[in-house]
Amino acid sequence: MQNLYRLVALSLLVSAALIAQTQQYTISTVAGGGLLPSTQTATAAAIGQPFSIAADRHGNVFIGVGYGVLKMDPTGALTPVAGMGTPGDSGDGGPALKAQVGGTDAIAVDPNGNLYIAEGWYARIRKVGADGNITTIAGSGCGAPSSITGCGYFNNGAGDGGPALSAPLFYPYQVAADASGNVYIAEWNTPRIRQIGTDGIIRTYAGNGVGGFSGDGGPATQAQIGAAWGLAVDSSGTLWFSDDMPGDDIYPVVTHIRKVTPDGIITTVAGTGVPGYSGDGGSALAAQLYGPGQLAVDDSGNVYFPDNLNIRKVSSDGTISTIAGNGKYGYSGDGGPAVNAELSWSSYGQGLGVAVDTAGNLYIADSGNNRVRKISPGQTISTFAGNGGGCCWATGDESAMSAQLYNPAGVAVDSSGNIFISDTYNGYIRKVTPDGIIHFLAGVGVGPQLGSFQSGVQAATEQLSFPAGMVIGPNGNLYFADAGTERILMISSDDTITTITGTGYSADSGPATSAQLSWPKDIAFDNSGNLYIADSANSVIRKVDANGVITTVAGTGVSGFSGDGQAALSAQFNVPSGIAVDNNGSVYVSDTNNYRVRKIDPTGVVTTIAGTGVAGFSGDGGSAISAQLSYPTGIRIDAAGNLYIADNGAVRRITPEGTITSIAGTGVSGYTGDGGAATSAQLNAWGLAFDNAGNIYVASPAGNAVRILQPVGNKQ
Repeated sequence: MQNLYRLVALSLLVSAALIAQTQQYTISTVAGGGLLPSTQTATAAAIGQPFSIAADRHGNVFIGVGYGVLKMDPTGALTPVAGMGTPGDSGDGGPALKAQVGGTDAIAVDPNGNLYIAEGWYARIRKVGADGNITTIAGSGCGAPSSITGCGYFNNGAGDGGPALSAPLFYPYQVAADASGNVYIAEWNTPRIRQIGTDGIIRTYAGNGVGGFSGDGGPATQAQIGAAWGLAVDSSGTLWFSDDMPGDDIYPVVTHIRKVTPDGIITTVAGTGVPGYSGDGGSALAAQLYGPGQLAVDDSGNVYFPDNLNIRKVSSDGTISTIAGNGKYGYSGDGGPAVNAELSWSSYGQGLGVAVDTAGNLYIADSGNNRVRKISPGQTISTFAGNGGGCCWATGDESAMSAQLYNPAGVAVDSSGNIFISDTYNGYIRKVTPDGIIHFLAGVGVGPQLGSFQSGVQAATEQLSFPAGMVIGPNGNLYFADAGTERILMISSDDTITTITGTGYSADSGPATSAQLSWPKDIAFDNSGNLYIADSANSVIRKVDANGVITTVAGTGVSGFSGDGQAALSAQFNVPSGIAVDNNGSVYVSDTNNYRVRKIDPTGVVTTIAGTGVAGFSGDGGSAISAQLSYPTGIRIDAAGNLYIADNGAVRRITPEGTITSIAGTGVSGYTGDGGAATSAQLNAWGLAFDNAGNIYVASPAGNAVRILQPVGNKQ
């Protein structure tokens, strides 16, 4: 009889494994991914980081925020004009508000009211016409996020002389437009500026493709330039650009402001070439520039640009001055002289983008402060848009499908069907009840900042910092890793929050509440109630037993890769970010920066079960140890022993026999495919969870959403 039971049990396990191998899924969104906010007062909106800014001649100001563009009209109303708040490049030919935008590295508005968007990661330039429809005007799209270097590092003019739509752009991150409809672009660290003509042909407008500084007084196409960290076109058709020669780090080694007149002649208008900060009140040509970024030019020929922590101006007579910023990073000074204010900073042409309107007001995308600032003609600074809050407009109870999440990194589901979400960059734990309404459960929404923490208080009153991996414990309580405060926390059924572990790193074998961790990212329980922690920054795995005593079970505390086939305590890990435990007590670890998944068996021996150690996306249908993993993070294991891995642009599964397949995603990080086959969708996977019906929930940071994989035919 015992043999019969064993045969039945074995048959059930084999059947479960076969189902897992053949199971297909559909994909949809269950929370987040909501549209950009509807009309609201600009200074009351949490706009997140404004990356770019532009102004038209009708008093409208356009703000590039992540994966969309907002417009503030002269009445102060803020409305979305492009993008849905999720990354992608869909929607061409239709309304811009129903399209996905792959970033807003730079934006520009021409005199005819057309809006241009530089989508660096997606290697495209897009145009929103006056009719509100969006189209791609340049870029073949070969620079998708998963293979940005697939276009070639420094494409350096590839496609010149042909249709701009066929040109392989390399991270276009600056854009400007003139009154005739010509569009100018700069590509990442490329010594060339290109023009997309009204005929749709792309050609080089400045730079000979060789980095350097030469050619003043001659044809711009024969001159040497560095990387254009900013572009602007004035009313006469003159192109102005920040000419920065990148060094080995974030600071340039040569800095100038140059211009190209309509006859194609290039000259320098500011900077000695030696990086520094000097010369205010004198000739701009004798001044040192630290690292000029995005530019703006007014109707009088004055040029404005960010220079590290300040905004500087080159007047039409060639004199340079500082008009905003006191040289300190921060947020202060509203209502007073702009030169006394604190601003965030600009680097590599990103941050502190500027725009000027016809009335002489200057607008600053104060990215690090999550605000847009305004400098009046009288040089008084004020906040124009943004309340300083993080991205994604987290509001009160509402439909989960309309909610805005901000880089959610963790998800868990309880036996009642409640979905818990780590709204990581918003600083909340959110709860979606079975009726589809999302609620705030924990956090005060101040975003990822360290603060004082009190145990034993109501979760909704406590400050969180980068909440990440989460799991429902054996007692039904919610446990999660709050990476920024370096604690493991528990929320009980009465919504009280309690500390399970402490911060930093300390000796083992003592009470877990006195122990120290460093940036923990994920947790898991075994069948005996022991809690395992991916102590990421310490590159170790810790265990808290049922008595509350903490020990290290794997890792030496020194990042690296070693120890396969040996005791786990002698092995090196490299930023482990995911953890799971099977019914036999084996512990599985996403060894993220080693691009592997490793297993610690009940005897304490560690082995690699997936990944070659080289980042990539390959191997489906074969042995998992021969497959390349892109960036393994969250992992979970089902009752049949199938291991699921959140692997950047895919969710992958390893059967007990060691075969790997992708069950969702194409390997390209993005946000597409809802309502269709999961394997045809683009996603960005970080955290995973199961429910009792066999659905798999995926925390998708880049999509600002939680997505669900539902078995086709209810096979599970």
